[in-house]
Amino acid sequence: MKKIGFDNQKYLRVEKAANLERVVTFNNTLSLEFGGNLLYDDHAAGVMPGFELRVKMRLLRVLSISADIILGMHAGDIDRKKVKADSGTRMMQRR
Repeated sequence: MKKIGFDNQKYLRVEKAANLERVVTFNNTLSLEFGGNLLYDDHAAGVMPGFELRVKMRLLRVLSISADIILGMHAGDIDRKKVKADSGTRMMQRR
């Protein structure tokens, strides 16, 4: 039997409360940085039993705030046309 080590509901509850408190503290401004893959975090799910692949996206949904989202990636990966091993996504140059 696989032991569950990550509580997604607790993560959502604690992160929502902490981030909404920060919004109030910083005059309705909040910057979040997510490590790993935002949409489907296969790595986190592999190292934390019970971690749901889309829990980071669920956190954005439960925050219920309007947001501008900036996705960053390494320019060298784009130049090398890197393909992500976990999803097969190809890093493409913008034309």
